[in-house]
Amino acid sequence: MKRGLTLLALALFGAGLVHAQDTWTFSSSTDTITHPLGWVFAVEVNDHELTVTECLAAPDGDVLPLADPVDDGYTIVSLYSPYWEWYSGLLAGFEGAATSLTLPDTLVTIGDCAFDSYPGFTGPLVIPNSVKTIGWYAFIDCGFTGPLTLGSSLEIIGGGAFEWCSGFTGPLVIPDSVTYIGGGAFDGCSGFTGSLVIPDSVTEIGDGAFAWCSGFTGSLVIPDSVTYIEGWTFGGCSGFDETLTISSSVKAIGHNAFSLCGFTGSLVIPDSVTYIGGWAFDVCTGFDGTLTIGNSVTEIGNFAFAVNGFTEVRTPSTGVTFGEGVFLAMHYLTAVYYSGAHPDDVGDNFYTSDWEDSPLVVSYVTAANAHLWDDYVTTAGGGKFSEVGEGMWQDKPIRIYVPTPPTPQGVRVDTIAVDASGDVTLTWAAVTGTVTVHATSDLSNPFPGPDWKLFPGNAAGATLTRTELESQGLPTNKLFFRVTAVE
Repeated sequence: MKRGLTLLALALFGAGLVHAQDTWTFSSSTDTITHPLGWVFAVEVNDHELTVTECLAAPDGDVLPLADPVDDGYTIVSLYSPYWEWYSGLLAGFEGAATSLTLPDTLVTIGDCAFDSYPGFTGPLVIPNSVKTIGWYAFIDCGFTGPLTLGSSLEIIGGGAFEWCSGFTGPLVIPDSVTYIGGGAFDGCSGFTGSLVIPDSVTEIGDGAFAWCSGFTGSLVIPDSVTYIEGWTFGGCSGFDETLTISSSVKAIGHNAFSLCGFTGSLVIPDSVTYIGGWAFDVCTGFDGTLTIGNSVTEIGNFAFAVNGFTEVRTPSTGVTFGEGVFLAMHYLTAVYYSGAHPDDVGDNFYTSDWEDSPLVVSYVTAANAHLWDDYVTTAGGGKFSEVGEGMWQDKPIRIYVPTPPTPQGVRVDTIAVDASGDVTLTWAAVTGTVTVHATSDLSNPFPGPDWKLFPGNAAGATLTRTELESQGLPTNKLFFRVTAVE
């Protein structure tokens, strides 16, 4: 049996499929190391520790066996390209020389631009357990075509370290020794699959670190150790198809941080967050529950939640600066609950757009802050909101306002009056088209649905008698209305 295995190994060596270990020879007169396969590298020497800095000669199309030992007790501890510019890695000028890469278990640092933009590598890449630092752009735009294994001692992953390495496959496991993931570290690594787990050891994730990693699936948890989510950190990660959890340690969410992600369900922005950047969650159409924004937020940027699937929003408003189109084109949105005054200036497209399928959004505010809304409605001349009625939210009384909707889908109700007999009269600015009035006694029932009862209206108003209302099972002491006009 041993003889058979030996013959098989010899056959593989002969076919070039397995690398037989050889020894690098160190020359103190030239500060170089030479390999029997034909590789020659310049090195810097510190006692018996070597830093590899430049390729001087290379064979044609073979493994780069840096894992092989060096004679006379020398060890390779660092790989470093001294030029620090694109296309200037250790193998610059020797494109096609290496087809695969093995790294020594004595290696501690993989320096900046070490293998910058080298397309010839194929197969997997294993970072040894001895490595603590991977520098900026160390493997940017390399051609690996298999799994990436990160060693258990790794602490720092520099910016752009594996950027555009789209050939990596399988899951990405980040060791719990890692504390820093630089900007663009895995940008464009679309071949990774499975879930992404960020360990609690990570304290900083740079901008665009995982941008366009579209193969990740499942849920994502931002750990308690992270305080800032930079711009584009997870932008374009469209494969996530479960929930997003943001820890209570996060203070700010940068622009486009989660743009074009595929998360589903509801989302809670914790009370620790004070800033949400523009486009932070735009075009995340998979969300289909409630968006709850924490009470500490002071600024929400332009189009932060535009084109989303949320059906309900709960947010503070007093002391909050809202950008343009924060809830633009959220076509399933039916209700926005405010814990304070309505924002003074939100623009024409704050809730929706002029698209034909735009919903009529009902806004709520606690009764304690109703005077703030009254002031706003008065100073705005009634052109933005009008009061519809009162209700309850989380066991607290609320005032209900309907924002001026885009025509012809929605009609703003100007006044509601109930006479002594219980008949209800609604009026609005005259409109053209066929007017319909829907009423319900429970606004938690989705529209349209059997709990919304239909009544006729005319160009400028409608009167619903108490008899008509009660025949539909509606009490006159708690009613909510939705008025539409279709050309």
